[in-house]
Amino acid sequence: EIHERLVGSEMCIRDRCRDGALSAGRMGGCRRTKVHLRRDTIPASTGSLCRYLYGDTSHPKDKEVFFMQKKELYVVPVPVLDTYALTVCALLTALSVVLARLLTIIPSEVSRFSLEAVPILLAGLLFGPLPGAAVGFAADFIGCLFSPFGYNPIFCLPPILYGLWAGLVRRYVWRRPTLWRAALAVFPAAVCGSVLWQSMALALVYGGAAKWPYFLTRLAARSVQFAITGCIDALLVWLLMRRNALSPVLRRIKTKGGDSHDAG
Repeated sequence: EIHERLVGSEMCIRDRCRDGALSAGRMGGCRRTKVHLRRDTIPASTGSLCRYLYGDTSHPKDKEVFFMQKKELYVVPVPVLDTYALTVCALLTALSVVLARLLTIIPSEVSRFSLEAVPILLAGLLFGPLPGAAVGFAADFIGCLFSPFGYNPIFCLPPILYGLWAGLVRRYVWRRPTLWRAALAVFPAAVCGSVLWQSMALALVYGGAAKWPYFLTRLAARSVQFAITGCIDALLVWLLMRRNALSPVLRRIKTKGGDSHDAG
């Protein structure tokens, strides 16, 4: 699937393609501009490139094409769950367990600050909603094995929502990795899962006869907690995407219709 994003004001581009070469640097009578084409969408040969640009089956010896707006073409493909993808998901699951159980700050009995959601978010952004949800469930289930409270299915929804939601918005986030789009991948799941659902689940399990007061108390405390951790999670995800820290993984991810693709 090719997405087109229109950039800038109206302008005219005149390209001449002669003897199989695309002379993008010589614009007869028009301003020079740049047409950004991702390598995954460009055919290999020069003749195929000319036919790709102009949509013509004949060889464009001398042809003028006018674009009213400058365009950027890029692809956000669907990843394939091969052995490498499953290995990365397993490593992200283990990292989430370590961050949740070992690198956690607990200033009070109602507050807990952790970065356990970052690997789950990365799994969704890299591989899609189902692998992201699976990583969230596995990380929560394995982490509960080391907890004295055991495993309760009613508390497993928030980590699943983190991976699921990040996978659902992965195309939108990768098109232009900005801080606001990274925050969009974090906060809806944090609000619905970690704040609302988890507060209600805690009230049902531990609230006793005073469920509503217990729910409101936990809701207020968790709103402040996840407002802070959500900002930190979004900032870390954005920095990883912005600084190309995920490029070694992205280059090795196999996608449908191609061997590999760098989504960044």
